[in-house]
Amino acid sequence: FVHGGPGADHRQFLAWAPLADVGYHLVMYDQRGAGLSRRHDRTTLDVPHALADLDAVIDAHRAGDEPVVLFSHSWGSMLVTAAIDADPGRVHGAVLTEPGGFTRAEVEAFFTRAIGGLTLTEGTSDVLWTEQFLSPEEHARWDYLLAETARDAEGQEGNDPERPTPFWRWGAALSYWLPQQIGAFDWTTRLAEVTFPVLWFHGDQNRVTDSAQQEALAAHYPRVEMHLVEGAGHDLLYQRTAELLPVV
Repeated sequence: FVHGGPGADHRQFLAWAPLADVGYHLVMYDQRGAGLSRRHDRTTLDVPHALADLDAVIDAHRAGDEPVVLFSHSWGSMLVTAAIDADPGRVHGAVLTEPGGFTRAEVEAFFTRAIGGLTLTEGTSDVLWTEQFLSPEEHARWDYLLAETARDAEGQEGNDPERPTPFWRWGAALSYWLPQQIGAFDWTTRLAEVTFPVLWFHGDQNRVTDSAQQEALAAHYPRVEMHLVEGAGHDLLYQRTAELLPVV
């Protein structure tokens, strides 16, 4: 299970534990600098380290030649795609949920949509007010500030404000530094070699990753089974677990 963010953690996936009852070997981990993982400085908060960590997790937990299926959300679906593009034969299946983009141009378009739809609220005011007391000088305070910001920014993603997706710690350093260190990239160069079908979820309440944007990204893969989850936003894996478990 590859969580989103960058900076979220695997806590939202715990509700998917029933997959173990039907024979799946589940592996959930927090990416470096996020959740219950330790904090890191900026020098290792980049995509090469994230990919190496994912490879290490697979190697550490894979039993024999059992097939590897990567189950992902948001940024995690971007990281999974980067991993598949690097070695299409290493993975045997994927579940992707509302990635932002697989190339530099796609991600820039994603951020343009996200920022263009941002509205100032009372919560935004609270966050800006607290910034005079909380700063990135210490990671713990920075994490706290970003957690408050993340709660306020969920509106345009169509999330349920009454039942927010849980997390232990939002990794502010990872969230801030990783995007700045990516540079130019294209994680679609070998996706045409993928032979397995990709299961793809997206919610119809997300105004940033809407159907047109998601279908354009899905076109990079040869075979995609697209599931539109009606009445759900970006938090659909947490909000609609019972409904989606049989699909998976």
